[in-house]
Amino acid sequence: MQNGVLKNGLNGFQLKIIAICAMVIDHAAWVFLRPYTENFALYVLYEILRGIGRFTMPIMCMLLADGFFYTRSVKKYLIRLFIFALISHVPYYFFDYGIFSIGSFSIYKFQTSIIFNLFLCLCTLVLLKTEKICAVLKLFGLSLLFLSSWFCDWRFLPIMLTVLFYVFYKKRFIAIGLYLPVVLIWLFIHHWAGYFMLLLEKGNPFIFALQNALPSLIEDFPQILPYKLFFIGLFFLIPFFCLYNGKPGNFKKGSVKAKISKWFFYLFYPLHLLILAFIKYGNPFIFTD
Repeated sequence: MQNGVLKNGLNGFQLKIIAICAMVIDHAAWVFLRPYTENFALYVLYEILRGIGRFTMPIMCMLLADGFFYTRSVKKYLIRLFIFALISHVPYYFFDYGIFSIGSFSIYKFQTSIIFNLFLCLCTLVLLKTEKICAVLKLFGLSLLFLSSWFCDWRFLPIMLTVLFYVFYKKRFIAIGLYLPVVLIWLFIHHWAGYFMLLLEKGNPFIFALQNALPSLIEDFPQILPYKLFFIGLFFLIPFFCLYNGKPGNFKKGSVKAKISKWFFYLFYPLHLLILAFIKYGNPFIFTD
């Protein structure tokens, strides 16, 4: 038994492939299907495919937490994530909004990709591990990282999950046991915060938004629930966590396979977003009157 999981099972490379496949399925469903349809079969297909897509982010967070322990250089890891977060931003915005741009810098509108969120996750682990920083500064730094994650895909859940898998690195089953309540807490806060920010965006006072975010969420819940069922996919991921053997892959460090494993996701992420965005929106550089 390694890291509190079964010795024989899925390695990190295999889980990464599962995560990539789930991501493509999710994004393809977003491009070619919509939940707001009178065709019940298409609605169910949309929710199932997007539910499969919920597998990707938690897997990447778990692998990032593991990678933090065995990486040769955390500094290079941080730089790599930051560079590809910058590279991925425009493809992400093009995919989401159909505009080949860096997007709006409004506090209510700006959002960037999961890659930048993974960068924040790694920054969080570095901050937690650093012993030379006092508790007050650590708390301040963690607060800034959590606030920054609001402008990333998945908001602050990746940081929560990465810390969970980092803290219980050698007690994986405890992390798996806490995974469900962490996700449930996030789902509530995420949707509450969405209503809170929406009320602020409409020009309401802070206290008014604070008081009315929850009642608004409760009132709208029956209407929004049918279009949020794909989040259930987060819970079906637990068996994959249990099958993870804690090993990065069946290859030696520095080998061609190891390098492919390290770089493929970084390159594939922005490229597949561009391809799907071109399919959905067409060439953004062709202007018509």
